[in-house]
Amino acid sequence: MTCQLVIMLLTCSNLLYATSPSGFYLPEPIEQVTIRYTCINNLIVLPLVINGNLKVNLVLDTGTRNIVLFGKRFEKLLEFVPNRNVQFTGMGTGKQVYGKLSIDNQVKLTSLIGERISLVVVPNKNVFINTPKVDGIIGYDIFQKFEVEIDPKQKFITFRSPDSRFAPSGFTHIPLRIENTRPIIDSEFLLENGTNLITNLMIDTGSQLSFLLKTTNESLLNSTFPEVLGFGMSGSIEGIKTMAQTINLAGINFQNQSTGIIRSEWHNYGSMGMGILKEYALIINYSGAYACLKKLQFTK
Repeated sequence: MTCQLVIMLLTCSNLLYATSPSGFYLPEPIEQVTIRYTCINNLIVLPLVINGNLKVNLVLDTGTRNIVLFGKRFEKLLEFVPNRNVQFTGMGTGKQVYGKLSIDNQVKLTSLIGERISLVVVPNKNVFINTPKVDGIIGYDIFQKFEVEIDPKQKFITFRSPDSRFAPSGFTHIPLRIENTRPIIDSEFLLENGTNLITNLMIDTGSQLSFLLKTTNESLLNSTFPEVLGFGMSGSIEGIKTMAQTINLAGINFQNQSTGIIRSEWHNYGSMGMGILKEYALIINYSGAYACLKKLQFTK
């Protein structure tokens, strides 16, 4: 099979800011900004500038807290907190990943400005080894400050005030909650073997997959031989492929969707990635605690 890149469930341990960053904002009188983004393997890639001269391309990933840059070259271009390593516990069967912490950076995305932003540099570029045009990931830092609307058909992304509560006609409103900086919705899966699962589902813009389930239930993994579903922070992600007959969210029903299942030691949850989200216009508002989805029409 063709291996798929999955940037999944990134958790920072012992990441303490020396100063509290001011975060991202739109300078007055700008109320919103719309950007045409680059799409690489279904993922949303944004062009940012760090500290005025360092140009990077970052995947928009709801599964990460801080900006993370991959590659040794960034070690020579940024200043770091001495003797402070950041440990990542990510998806995959390999070793844990460590990075260096840099604070008080300025980050720009066209009109969006981020002041006193902390970021992490991971010297090993294993996640994007086959994607040289991608330098890293960005997530919660920017999602917490704006309502974000994504149009995969036109490849437009819009950032505006989270107070706007903008839900256009034709969108289905879905309640969400933020758990450990990630957007979570309720879901119910009916798998092809008849198993019914009620689980938390993360909206994961950093995954190429459609649906992925992580389970403690060994019986769900014994029906077939495991295979590599993708790659995460800690190496290859092994599991099985199955079919979900139905997936129910609040107000939306999916049918006959390819679903990966991987083993978890301690809890059960799922994710909905860009494999399916590429077919929908998506609005995410963290402070308003909702998402909106609208099926797009593509010409054949």
